[in-house]
Amino acid sequence: MMPRLVGAGHVGDIKQLYIAEEGKILVKLNASITMTNALALLLPCFYVFNIEYLASSKNVFLFLEAAMMQQTKEAKKRVGINKFFQELE
Repeated sequence: MMPRLVGAGHVGDIKQLYIAEEGKILVKLNASITMTNALALLLPCFYVFNIEYLASSKNVFLFLEAAMMQQTKEAKKRVGINKFFQELE
């Protein structure tokens, strides 16, 4: 069980974004929403549904939390994310 963004259209020409979980569409996002805003809406879904990030994608989601939402507590525990942020400075 993991919320995800689903896009309808073609690569480079996504017409519609959805937040889906277990093969069901939870939310049809406004067609004018940006990918950044869609990601910002996806992240809280994990907290609302009390779902942990999959190990294979945990670094990506912790990076997004730190970069987009200033939630750095968990990200600071991850060496790869710390190195990446240090290189950005």
